[in-house]
Amino acid sequence: MNPSLIVWNVRGLGDFGKRGRVKRLLARRKASIVGLVETKWNQCSDELIAGVSGSRDSGWAAVNAVCNAGGIAIYWDKNCFRSVSSRVGAYYLQVDFQEECSQKLWSLAVVYGPQDREEKLAFIREIDDLCSGTEIPLCIAGDFNLVRSHEDYRGARRNTTLMDEFNECININGLLEIPLSGSLFTWCRGDGSDSFSRIDRAFINQGFDQLYQNCSMMALERVESDHNPLLIKLGAQDRIRRPWKFENMWLQDERFFRDLETWMRSDVEGFGAAFRWSQRLQNLKGLIKVWNKEVFGNINTRIEMVLSKINELDLAGQARPLSGGEINDINGLKIDLSRLLSLQEILWRQKVKEQWLKLGDDNSRYFHVVANNKRRFNMIECINIQGVRFEGRADVAKGVVDFYTSFFRESVVRRPFPRNLELAKLNESEAASLMQVFSEAEIWTSLRDSDGWKAPGPDGFSWDFYKRCWPLIRGEVLNALSEFHETGTLPKRITHSFLCLVPKRDAVEDIKDLRPISLMGSLNKLISKILARRLSLVLPKLVSSFQQASVRGRQISEAALIGFELLDSRRKSRRPGLIFKLDIERAFDCVSWGCLFRTLAAVGFPRKWCDWIRGTMCSPVISTIINGEAKGFFNTGKGLRQGDPLSPGLFTLIMELLSSMLSKLRDEGKIRGFFMNDLGREGEVTHLLFADDTLIFCEASVDQVLYILSALVCFQAVSGLKINLEKSMMIAVGDVPNPEFFAAVFGCNWTRDAVRYLGYPLGAKVNSATIWEPIIEKMERRLAGWKGRLLSLGGRLVLNSAVLNSQPTYFFSLFKAPRGAIQKMEKIQRRFIWGGTGEDRKMPLVNWDLCKASKDNGGLAIKDLYCVNKALLIKWLWKYATDRGSWWRELISIKYPADSEWQSKRCRSGFGESVWANITKEYDEFWKVCHIDPGSGEWVSFWKDCWIPNHVLADSFPRVAAVATDPDARVSDLANNTGVRSFPDRSVWRKFVPHKIRAFMWLVAHKKILTLDNLQRRGWLLANRCYMCHSAEESINHLLIECDFAKQVWRGFGRVCSILAPPTGDILMAIQRWSSDLPDNLVGWIGFCALHVISWQVWLERNSRVFRDRCLGVADVLKKALLLIVDNLIAHGKISREEGMGWMLDVRRSLDPSYGFALMQ
Repeated sequence: MNPSLIVWNVRGLGDFGKRGRVKRLLARRKASIVGLVETKWNQCSDELIAGVSGSRDSGWAAVNAVCNAGGIAIYWDKNCFRSVSSRVGAYYLQVDFQEECSQKLWSLAVVYGPQDREEKLAFIREIDDLCSGTEIPLCIAGDFNLVRSHEDYRGARRNTTLMDEFNECININGLLEIPLSGSLFTWCRGDGSDSFSRIDRAFINQGFDQLYQNCSMMALERVESDHNPLLIKLGAQDRIRRPWKFENMWLQDERFFRDLETWMRSDVEGFGAAFRWSQRLQNLKGLIKVWNKEVFGNINTRIEMVLSKINELDLAGQARPLSGGEINDINGLKIDLSRLLSLQEILWRQKVKEQWLKLGDDNSRYFHVVANNKRRFNMIECINIQGVRFEGRADVAKGVVDFYTSFFRESVVRRPFPRNLELAKLNESEAASLMQVFSEAEIWTSLRDSDGWKAPGPDGFSWDFYKRCWPLIRGEVLNALSEFHETGTLPKRITHSFLCLVPKRDAVEDIKDLRPISLMGSLNKLISKILARRLSLVLPKLVSSFQQASVRGRQISEAALIGFELLDSRRKSRRPGLIFKLDIERAFDCVSWGCLFRTLAAVGFPRKWCDWIRGTMCSPVISTIINGEAKGFFNTGKGLRQGDPLSPGLFTLIMELLSSMLSKLRDEGKIRGFFMNDLGREGEVTHLLFADDTLIFCEASVDQVLYILSALVCFQAVSGLKINLEKSMMIAVGDVPNPEFFAAVFGCNWTRDAVRYLGYPLGAKVNSATIWEPIIEKMERRLAGWKGRLLSLGGRLVLNSAVLNSQPTYFFSLFKAPRGAIQKMEKIQRRFIWGGTGEDRKMPLVNWDLCKASKDNGGLAIKDLYCVNKALLIKWLWKYATDRGSWWRELISIKYPADSEWQSKRCRSGFGESVWANITKEYDEFWKVCHIDPGSGEWVSFWKDCWIPNHVLADSFPRVAAVATDPDARVSDLANNTGVRSFPDRSVWRKFVPHKIRAFMWLVAHKKILTLDNLQRRGWLLANRCYMCHSAEESINHLLIECDFAKQVWRGFGRVCSILAPPTGDILMAIQRWSSDLPDNLVGWIGFCALHVISWQVWLERNSRVFRDRCLGVADVLKKALLLIVDNLIAHGKISREEGMGWMLDVRRSLDPSYGFALMQ
């Protein structure tokens, strides 16, 4: 039997009857070791232990209570474990155990934390001493009377300083916490109050993690005490049959590609290209399994064999001098070992899917620990499903499969659909663009952008396999996709998906705490990616401004900014109002397919497109991944798969129905939203949607609340989604009379405090330090001490940068962080960067300011958090100046109107909710680092905008500006008087160049010719590679100036005419500099012609290669350009025919013979 232990604060065992009840409860679990806290035994004895354990042959150790307070006891089954030694501290009892069967040696410390604050600090110091003084594998468990984060309690507020001290102790000692399942909290006050906390925990060191890699912990029923017992299972788990998956390390072996080429030559039988490809993958799976066993071999075994051979040669070298051949052998073995270790690192990185860490830094040990940690975190030992508790892996698996089999059935045969909504529609050309044939460039773009480390679907093949093996498999994949384009159907083997259950939180209690993520088959997901890219091109037209999700050019932070500013405006107006934050239950999983296809038809999607969606999404067979194994096999009748690239866009279209319903109520005057400018009643917003995160704004009116409720009921009936009103929240804004009544009418809870919206605390004071506490907690967890111990300095630097790019950056982009919060975050960074170095773990080796310096200046380029925060806030000012058509900018301009088109009115914070007020404080810094390129000058204020570097004319010359006849004049208004020019029109429109070439150069100057990068910007799905040099992406600058082909033409021209090529960089600057450097004589005229004509000839040659498959050399292109230059100079009378012929003769004499130039008569 696998060993296990129970740790429990029993809150006293003095009563004989209670000891009997506790004995019966513990006997059900048959734990090998039991640790009891707060026994209240003044003197422990064999009789007391026997009264709980039920055996007089149990070993035990105890710390006696003092005046019937406290007390710790540990007892164990002598048949399973024997005690080696024991130690007692002020707050713990420690016993070293040796397992009888395996002889594993480890230590258990059961703790009981004090209540007093000063004693808690002493308790934390004692844990630190306990960890540093224990050299064997260690488990620390018990009642700590401390929490680690704000998520660990509900009710009374906890001491943040003690949290920080506790977390620092855990991180410094590199402890890992065993994840808890079965309950969110481990203690309840018991007096009926809503006061819960998680103060009972278990930690292990890295030695224990290696000793018991599959240990797990679950909370048992809370009876006979206000604490849950913790059951910790130590032994090896039952053998798991994990689904097969392709290992990316195989792609490092050239033998794999040779064998794959052979395998692909074999015929595959079956009807249809898609079915044959699925059969091909099935065949490859079997062949690769054999190849891995017989050719590639077990990577760990190969490493051990190489190490053994190296050791043999080392021992031989100690006894006698090694021969030359043996020295070569040992050097070759070391090279082999390095290669094998690199393969092992790829293997472990794929297991843990850590995207941030680079290969080649010897991180296998880190990956191994992370894999163990993730396995424990994802393990489900017990779970509540619809009020029924399931324990044990078999029962949990059956309960979960039965739940999802029932859940994904559509209970309503036909749902209503609203006919009177004003939905945007696709026109014929937009609909036709969706139906184009899948081009290979489009397919490759979708493949190229796919992450090769992501978990595969049922077929097991990773995206790296597709990308690296594309030349060998492309034919069959293209045939399968072409067949799907025609038929819109896929075999069930292709549409088979895994449903992977990912915990939403650290402690899983209910099945609602699990998020079902779909792992699709590779071909099905590739099709979905292609369709999702096409869908993204038309979504901006179909989705209203009130939705910010899944639409190009709209960002999550914009939705949060609008929410904060609307709330700020309402509070400043002193008019009462209501905000409803809706909770949509299992949003993606409940979408009605009937509603989806009726919505697609209503907005103009072609029938064939709908058939494609049906083929890829609505005919799947699902298996659920539970504790690493695939269980069940069931069909679905509703829902959008989370993890499917198509789902976010389709869900946005479903939510557009709700948006249209609310907009219709507003247009009919039945509800009134919040106004950005409440005084002028401008910028009304009734709702704000980001996927399923929904805010609805209205006045404090019962009628309006009822109208909103009716819209929600209608939306639920149409879409199949369920609004969970019990979890929804009403925010009372201003002096709302009787808010409890409004909340009761709506059927939800209410508050005047901040609520979480898109991860931000909506309604909190933006300058408050408290909003940063969750971010600091998450940063501390991500930069845990055990990670620092397993990573090199380089690895710690990369992880530090990856953590900074997630949560802190998200908040930095909207809020200005207080100095205190930044100092806490930098403290976590410093401790992590310099941690994990043995006895000197707390000693920084280099000054932190030097670490933040750039590498050129001798630093580590660690980002300065203060500067990162300031830069991200300044980015908003840049967006305001450039993002002219956006909805958020329009609303901000209504609230903060300004004279300039480039900056909003600077403002001061009022009640603390205005985010934009803080952002505008950075305008002085903004104008120090940038200025406005006036262009035509139509949008630039002559006096008030910074269109001259580092100068605003009204500030630099206030007296002149004060007497200006037109203080609001634009640059364009004064351009004729001041001579301001921003476009090189004289260089572009020279008379002695053919008009078609002048028009071409005008397009070049505006960067509008259809190079591949411009086509991509216009929504074309194609790969970008220069047709001339095939070594870089094609752009106007590259094609005409920087491409190797263009450079050769310009070098040839330079040798002929002694004129330097145009400067590289921006094409517009090149034209300006080119025209300003040329004299007004024959050389200058030739130069002006050359700029136009050579660009024109390179463009013609590029198009000839693309559309006619014809290719000319550099010599021919140069010859055409020279002849065209001479003809135009003669035709415009700039030179005579004799001068032209004489110049051409000089050209012939000066040409390099390698160009093979022959003058045409």
